[in-house]
Amino acid sequence: MGMSLSEHSLNVGVVRNGTEKIYEGTPVPTPTEESVFIKMGIPFRPPDERDH
Repeated sequence: MGMSLSEHSLNVGVVRNGTEKIYEGTPVPTPTEESVFIKMGIPFRPPDERDH
C-alpha cells in the first residue's frame, strides 16, 4: 500500500496494480503545507529556503 498526493488531498493506503489504482485510499488531514511534508516523511523547508 502506498500514498497518493494531489492538489486535493494526501491519501494513504492506496492500492495499485501497476499504474492502475485499485483502491483510492483514505484522506489524511493536512491543514498546512508543513503537515504534508511530515506525513510523507520528507524534511520541511520553508519556500524561501528551497532551490528555485
